[in-house]
Amino acid sequence: MGRQARTQGAVGSDQQVTLARALTVLFTRDLHSSTGVSPHTVASYKTTFRLLVRFLSQYKPELLRPGTPIELFDSQLLEDFLRHLSVNRSCSAATVNVRLAAFAALARSLMRRHPHLLAYCQSILAIRQRKTVEPLVGYFEVYEL
Repeated sequence: MGRQARTQGAVGSDQQVTLARALTVLFTRDLHSSTGVSPHTVASYKTTFRLLVRFLSQYKPELLRPGTPIELFDSQLLEDFLRHLSVNRSCSAATVNVRLAAFAALARSLMRRHPHLLAYCQSILAIRQRKTVEPLVGYFEVYEL
C-alpha cells in the first residue's frame, strides 16, 4: 500500500490509525488529568479496553496483530463483545452501558482527529444502550411522608 493511500483523509498523520494509536491519543490527550475527567472514569475505560483485548485474544486473535486498522474493530465486533460481557461475565445492563461509554469516547476522539473515519465512528456511536431497570424508591424523605 502506497504512502498516499495510507494518508488519504488522515489529518496530520502519515500512519494508519490502529487501535493502539487511537487508545494512546485517547488516554494521553482526551482523558488527561488537565481535561477534568474523573480518575474513576479513566480507570473504568482502561478496564474496558483490557477486557476487550482479553476477549479478542480468545475469539479473534488475528485482530491483535500490530498494524490492524481501527475499522476492523467494527460495531458488530463491539456488539459481540458487549454480549460476551452480559452472557459470559454476567455483567448487568448498567455495567455494559459503562463499557459502551468507553467506546463512545474513543469514537468521539477519532472523529475529532480523523474525519475520514466519520462513518466508522457514527456506527460505533449508534450502538444502543442496554435497558436498565429503574430502581424503586428505597426510602422516603420526611417531607414525602
